[in-house]
Amino acid sequence: MLIRNYIESDEQEWLRCRVLSFLDCSYYNDVLTRREQYENDSICLVAEEAGKIIGLIEVEIEPEAGSLCVAGRESGAVIWHLAVLPEYRRNHVAVSLWEEAEKQLSRKGIRYCEVWTQEDEASNRWYYISELKIRKYNTFDLSRLRRQLQNMADITSDLSVRK
Repeated sequence: MLIRNYIESDEQEWLRCRVLSFLDCSYYNDVLTRREQYENDSICLVAEEAGKIIGLIEVEIEPEAGSLCVAGRESGAVIWHLAVLPEYRRNHVAVSLWEEAEKQLSRKGIRYCEVWTQEDEASNRWYYISELKIRKYNTFDLSRLRRQLQNMADITSDLSVRK
């Protein structure tokens, strides 16, 4: 297995890997037709075996503390995507991707990284039990956030009607 930087000609294989990797998790409906572009510096790696992309990691680096990360007191980074094709799981692909990303982050002076997940139990368990040096383990409940945002919108709407 080769861990290397993403190149533009990887896009179709990257999309395929991401879609197939997310089918059995809470991100199953987050289908992209183009790879995302980041506003800030980023580390985008792929795991390749026999010419096939079997895994990927995308990490965006914030230019100053608090501009992207929510829990750090120093400039950090966010893991946006970490995906491994189902048939290659439990072969240390994700850990290998993270280890290379961590080396590159370290060379850039970044010592703090956040990862946000939905209510996906398997993903949360993997982050929790893996050897990743992640400081904090939180579950991001997207459905709860949507309800909170809707409630805020309702309150704001009520306030503007009263004026």
